[in-house]
Amino acid sequence: MKTMVLLAAAVCFVAVGSLISRGADPQKPAAPNEDSDARDPTRAEMFKQIATTLKREGTTRDDVMTITIPRDDLSVTVDGQDVPTAAGIESQFRFYQCPCGGKINVIGSFVTADFEANDVVDALREGHLVVASVGPFLTYEHPRLTLVRFQGEAKAEDMGATIKKALEWTAEQRGKPTPLPGTPGRGAGERGSRRD
Repeated sequence: MKTMVLLAAAVCFVAVGSLISRGADPQKPAAPNEDSDARDPTRAEMFKQIATTLKREGTTRDDVMTITIPRDDLSVTVDGQDVPTAAGIESQFRFYQCPCGGKINVIGSFVTADFEANDVVDALREGHLVVASVGPFLTYEHPRLTLVRFQGEAKAEDMGATIKKALEWTAEQRGKPTPLPGTPGRGAGERGSRRD
């Protein structure tokens, strides 16, 4: 038994010594094959991909890209007084690179009309983003507004697609029927919801 333990220890010692003599650090994993075309996209590439998918320009500060989408489709009042959209009636998404490599993290919030909230939550969950909270945006406002806060991590293309899908449940996009495959311009139904 002692002989086998000593033999195993000697094999490990020789293997580590061989790695060190070639300049490899035994504590670090081996570098990927340099011939491989697979590389993680840069932060700038991921930000551009998300902005392109959402068809919005983002602003970047301290390695975080923020995309703000005003809800100028809503006429909001509080106690009968108009609330300008610029007072914060907006959805906002903050993207930053995941320390894990080729993924993006997001912390965001949707301002939704109360009837939009459930569909937005469903779309976020389908894309594997985590809904942190759903609650009132204001009090005494008309129409009733809901704030949907979420977070998550995904590849840039998946992140953009998920948020785009959730946005399709808000504003003017909500009432647009989903075209049937092979039928340009025709919807799946004439009802107001896209879930026919």
